[in-house]
Amino acid sequence: MALQKFNKLPVRKSEETVSLWSKGQLGLSRALVKNNELAQYKRVAMYYDPDNAQMVFQFTNAEDVTGTTGVSISSNGVGLISAKPYMDYFKIDYSKAVKFPAHFDKTNSTLTLNISEGVQSDRIARKVKASVVDTVVPENVVPIIPNAILEPIAPVPVAAPQPATV
Repeated sequence: MALQKFNKLPVRKSEETVSLWSKGQLGLSRALVKNNELAQYKRVAMYYDPDNAQMVFQFTNAEDVTGTTGVSISSNGVGLISAKPYMDYFKIDYSKAVKFPAHFDKTNSTLTLNISEGVQSDRIARKVKASVVDTVVPENVVPIIPNAILEPIAPVPVAAPQPATV
């Protein structure tokens, strides 16, 4: 049987976005982190503007600022903020994943998310459909044969252990 090669990988978008996940975490896109040099920051202060329905996050390295939480940047450049207590306090719904366009102000190191701009994330739509382009049999690949076709292998006799001499 020939192997079918999967060669349809998802295209990484370079949009500056923030995803609010159903566990109250905020995921910062790789583009947002890279373009605004967010990896240099260790903490974030969180604010909410109820009149304009805006979430505002000010990035800082100050350890002594009350109400800040950590920002972690993964090895692949994606950022994470644990914001469940913030979401609960301001009664921001995070029961479904939502993606927001990011508005970053480099002067004040602030990220603003307009709740009205949030788009519910359709996780099923993100699944990539495979496209079979090539059917190849790579060299040095042994075909897999179902067990029903294989002949039984005779057991290998094992020699009895010899008594130890002292």
